[in-house]
Amino acid sequence: TPGFAAGVALAPHGRAAFVADRGAGVHVIDLLQPDQPRVAGSFKTPGSAFDVATGPEGLLFVADGSAGLLVLNVADPAAIRQVSQFDTTGTASAVILSADKSLAFVADGSEGVVIVDVSTPSAPRLVRRVNTPGDARDLALSADGNTLFVADGGAGVRVLDVSTPSSPAAVRVIETAGIAVGISLSAEGNLALVADSGAGVTVLNVETPATATAIGRLDTAGSAVSVAFARLGRLAYVAGSGAGLQLVDLSNPQQPRLVATIDTPGYASDLAVARDGRQTLVADWNAGLRLLDVSLPTPFSVESELAAAPITPRSAALSLARVIPTLPENTSTAGRIKLADIVVTPSIDERYELGLSGPAASRFEVVAGGLYLRAETPLNFEEREERDQFVVTVTATPVGGGETMQVPF
Repeated sequence: TPGFAAGVALAPHGRAAFVADRGAGVHVIDLLQPDQPRVAGSFKTPGSAFDVATGPEGLLFVADGSAGLLVLNVADPAAIRQVSQFDTTGTASAVILSADKSLAFVADGSEGVVIVDVSTPSAPRLVRRVNTPGDARDLALSADGNTLFVADGGAGVRVLDVSTPSSPAAVRVIETAGIAVGISLSAEGNLALVADSGAGVTVLNVETPATATAIGRLDTAGSAVSVAFARLGRLAYVAGSGAGLQLVDLSNPQQPRLVATIDTPGYASDLAVARDGRQTLVADWNAGLRLLDVSLPTPFSVESELAAAPITPRSAALSLARVIPTLPENTSTAGRIKLADIVVTPSIDERYELGLSGPAASRFEVVAGGLYLRAETPLNFEEREERDQFVVTVTATPVGGGETMQVPF
C-alpha cells in the first residue's frame, strides 16, 4: 500500500479487507483470489487513518486520528464516498461497534473514550465522553455489549460498565507491566489478551469484569502492538512489530507459550483472523498488507508462504482448573453454575471433543470449555436419596478417533 498500514478489518463475508493506511487513507482489498489480492478502491481521508471497523449496509467506520470518526460508504469500492464525520477532539486510534451497530466506541488517545450514536450514520451524535487516566489506544467489547475494556497505555487496562451508554462507570483497573496498546477478548468471553508493548502479552481473567485479574504473561519478541484470538480462544495471534506474527498457545492461560513466529518484511501493526482460523491478515506498516495462510494440523505445525515452523507438542493431558468443589445446600440453580474450566493440552482448534460420563452426567453440561451444573438441578440433599451421586467424569476424545482422556469431578 502507498502509506503505512496501521489497521486492518476483514469483511464479514471474507472476500474483502479494509486497510487503514495512515496518511494515505483507506483501501478496499479484493480477496477473491487470495494469492493475488488487489486494491479495488481507495479513499483519502482528511486525517490519518489508524483503524477501521465494518458496519451495516456497506458502511465502514474509520478512526481517523485528529479528524475523529469517519463514516464511509464502501458498497462500491470504485466510488467510495464520505457519509459523515464526527470530531472526537482527541486522536482517534481505534473504533469498534456494538452488536446492533447503533453505537461506535472510539479510543481517543489522551481524551479517553468517546461513545457515539451512529444509528443514523449520516448524523452521528455524542452519547458520552469518558476520561481515562492514560492514553486510550484500543478497545474490546463483551458479547453482551455491557462491558468495555480499554487498553489505556501506561495506565494499564480500564474496565467500563457501558450497559447504560449515557452513564458509563469504571468498575476495574488492571495494571500491566508495560504500555497497554492492544486488547482482544476470547469468543468465550472469559479471557482477554493485552498487547503490552515491550513487556509482551498479558492474559486477563475477565469472566467477572468487576474482579478482572491478570493471570499470565509471556515475553514476546519485538514489541507486542496488537492481538487477536482464534475462534475457540485456545490460540492467540500477536502482531510483534519488527518481530512479525507470533502464535501463542493459551491452553493453560496461566502459562501462555509461544508456539511459532512468522516473520514479515515490515512492522506488523495490526491483524485480522478469518473465521476458519487459517487466513491471517497483517497490517505490516511500511510493507503494506500481508496475507498469511496459517494451518494447524495435528501435531501442531504452522504453514505459511513466508515461513514453516513445526512445533513439538507436549504430552496430551486433561485437567480441571479454577474448580469449585462444593456449593452451599439450597444454592439457587435458576441458572447454570460454572464449576470448573476444562483444560486440554494440547487444545488448539477442534481436535478434541469434550463430553461427560457417569450416573450423574445428566446433571452437568459442558459449555464453551467449562463444566457447569445444569439449571434447575436441586441441591437440597435432605430431599435426595442419592446424596453421593453428584460425581461426574469429564472426557476428551480426539476428533477422528483415538484414546479418550478422563478426569473425575
